[in-house]
Amino acid sequence: MLKKLKGFSLLELIVTISIATILFALMIPSQKIFIDKTAEQVSSSQLLRAMSLARSEASSRGRVVSLCKSSDQKTCTGNWEQGQIIFVDENQNGQVQDSSYVLFSFASIKSGKIFWKSSLHKAYLQFLPTGFTNSQNGTFWFCEKDEKVPAWIIRVNRLGRARMINDAVEINKEKELTC
Repeated sequence: MLKKLKGFSLLELIVTISIATILFALMIPSQKIFIDKTAEQVSSSQLLRAMSLARSEASSRGRVVSLCKSSDQKTCTGNWEQGQIIFVDENQNGQVQDSSYVLFSFASIKSGKIFWKSSLHKAYLQFLPTGFTNSQNGTFWFCEKDEKVPAWIIRVNRLGRARMINDAVEINKEKELTC
């Protein structure tokens, strides 16, 4: 009597691999959406954290501290999505005087573009030792590539408090913020 060998036939193997390939192909678009949403959340969290940290450092050091965009994490250059730095602003002009004044730097965000609009038309956000901004209201907003409406908005008031807006209905009311 011959023993029957256990295993898969070539046909069973091809069918199984085909089904797995189809399922994998169907999952790819949903994974991209998940990755994009995660990048949005990371970008907003990073910016909120940077603002909170700058405000806290200004209060604890008793000095003016600024937050600015930085492509090299040493000077105030580039775009907001390329990174940000927090520094002691000795001259209160929004520019790093010496690299030793840089307190923290944040790496780039690859997925979209961040915009900043200030009531004083400054390219940076400045916090006084009181924790207030330097008479500055402002708005940050984030746009995914090829989108017309922001994914989120962060409003900063003169008291230095930030408020996150990520509700689609509220964002759609913001007609002046374009991507």
